[in-house]
Formats: sequence, structure tokens, C-alpha cells
Amino acid sequence: MKLGVAAARAAAIGVTAAVITAITALGGIDRWLFDRPLDHATRSLAAGDARAAARALLPVVAQEPGDPVTHYYLGLAYIRSGLPSVAIGQLSEAARLEPRDARVRSALGEALLDDGRVDEALEQLREAVRLGPAEPDVRVLLGVALCRAGDAAGMKQELGAAARMAAGEPLGELAHQLSESSQRVCIAGHR
Repeated sequence: MKLGVAAARAAAIGVTAAVITAITALGGIDRWLFDRPLDHATRSLAAGDARAAARALLPVVAQEPGDPVTHYYLGLAYIRSGLPSVAIGQLSEAARLEPRDARVRSALGEALLDDGRVDEALEQLREAVRLGPAEPDVRVLLGVALCRAGDAAGMKQELGAAARMAAGEPLGELAHQLSESSQRVCIAGHR
């Protein structure tokens, strides 16, 4: 973004010329204007305040609709707010803009799974595993999706892979426990 456009945006939100000059000297007004809402959103998500994250990101997505990162984080905020169908729109756009990002595909799979769209979730989660095969959290999500689809053997395989990848970590222990106990639940739930 050229300084003139950025300065006009900054002035529109009440930033003085002296502050604009200082910010520009310290690394650029673009970064100051657009990283702040994203930083706020990621901090809000980490603190469990998904609604605050969404409020911070909505204007950024409107101003920068081609940025996959803001669509991704807004989608996460919607998932955490219990709005998977709304999240799907944001995450689908992020996936369109950044088709080779495993975390985007994983989040889209999670939203689809939360929305009850198991077959579509499986497609996205399998793609996430293909793009980022060493991500145990994605393997756990894929295992859950496979269980919901009635594939107990596939679930056990993915949870086992996650347990091995995250051995010695809480996620690895959880994946191991789920692998051992959930197969019975998965089979019983789909009879």
C-alpha cells in the first residue's frame, strides 16, 4: 500500500500526521494499521474470547478481502463461537486463496465436521494430512471424522499415528486413549 493511501486511512481513524510520520519511521504504517487487529484477534482467540476476535477481524476482512490469513482467523473465531456454518464461508475463502495451507484445510474440515457435513470434512481433513502429514492434531480430527463416518479401522489408524507423532505430549496420550477406547464407541454408534 502506498503511504498516501495508508496515511488517508490512518487520518480517517484519527491518527495525527506526527504519529503517522513516527510509525512510518519505525517500520511502516501498513504494518501498524493491519497487524494490530490481527494481533488483537489472535490474543483474543488464545484467551478464549472468540467474539472479540471476530469483531477485530470483520473490518480487516472487508478492507482486505484477498488476505487468506484474516479469513482463516475469522473462520477460527466463528468455529470457537459455535457458528460452524458461518466459519465455513470464511475458511472456504481462505482455502481458495491459499489452497496448499494444511492449517486452513484442517480448520475447514473442523467447521464442516461441526456442521454435520462429514463427507466434506473427510475430504478437507485428508487434504490437510496430505499437505502437512506430521500434524498430530489434524490426525486426531481425521480420526473423529472417520468415526462419524463409521470407519472404526480408519479412526484407529489415524489416532494411532497421532499418538506416535505426539508421544510424550498430552495430545499423544489423548490420541492413544481415544484409539484404545473409542473404537468400541465408533462401532456401536454406527450399527
